[in-house]
Amino acid sequence: MLLSEGMSEAEGSIRKLQYTGKSSYSVNLPKSWVESLGLKPQDSLVVEEEGSSLRITPLKQSAPLAHQVDFIVSGESTGTIVRRVISAYLAGCETIRILPSSGRLNASFKDELKSKISARMIGFEVIEDSLKELTFQALVTRPQVDIFTLVRRMYFISYNMLQEAVSSIIQKDKEEASSVIKVDDDMDRFHFYGVRTLNQAVDNPSLLKDTGLNYRSEAVMMKTIVKSIERIADHAVAIASLVFSDASISADEADFIKNETAQVSKMYEDSVTSFFKIDGNKAEEALVEHEEAKKRRSQYSRDSKSSFGLVLEHVRRVSDYSADICETVIDLSIARAMRRAKEF
Repeated sequence: MLLSEGMSEAEGSIRKLQYTGKSSYSVNLPKSWVESLGLKPQDSLVVEEEGSSLRITPLKQSAPLAHQVDFIVSGESTGTIVRRVISAYLAGCETIRILPSSGRLNASFKDELKSKISARMIGFEVIEDSLKELTFQALVTRPQVDIFTLVRRMYFISYNMLQEAVSSIIQKDKEEASSVIKVDDDMDRFHFYGVRTLNQAVDNPSLLKDTGLNYRSEAVMMKTIVKSIERIADHAVAIASLVFSDASISADEADFIKNETAQVSKMYEDSVTSFFKIDGNKAEEALVEHEEAKKRRSQYSRDSKSSFGLVLEHVRRVSDYSADICETVIDLSIARAMRRAKEF
């Protein structure tokens, strides 16, 4: 480890590359940086390539920080506490404690919190369960699934939800509709886990490789993909929920809905396929399908408050979110092309 003592902070921003052997180069590290981190000669550093840049992190600090947050309960509803806990989870918090402002936690209140929170957070388990404290902790600090695998799983679930939701409203099948609504809990868990993973990657670039991404900016863009798929699942749930309101769909309307769903489903499939390949051209082709579908729907008059109109509106929103995925893919593909050009 080479330390630089004679350079000012301004001068230290530019370092000369030194040739130290047949296959090695070295560069001086700022002494202030080394001392502020308490590093010593022979300490290990993690060196990661980020395009034309290098990121240097002390090995002992390359793991995610074990953040902890406490929530003090003083009359808030379970919904309020659950929302706060989910926010901390999404931000990458490792330990979350729920404590009473005085006395102890109400037993039924605590059990309801535990049930609702556990159902929404992947990899978080209860490690302390008493009337004085309810504590959740992440059992694994690094992402276990790359973001592409997660998106693939979310896509398959949401795609099937859409098909079954439309089938249930046409067939008036309450059992199938209930199944769609129940599966949405899994989608929420995957969505929250995806956002948490991406936030962690932005805060700690050493996790980027675990997510399958190369740059922090890609992690930011990926949130749009994950959110769009989750919203598509929400619209499938909204369609299925209409079954329980005694929705009435005529045979002609059912045929139109089937055709429209098939067209939108194809666009959704194309948008996700373009994402897996980071194929901007395919994404642009899918956007053309989206614009054509909008023109087609505008020619069909409907009562927006009727069951038929409501179903078509939800299907239209699936098309809109598919378009959002396509636009993000185009952004990703152009950004990667620019970086490749800069490296040559």
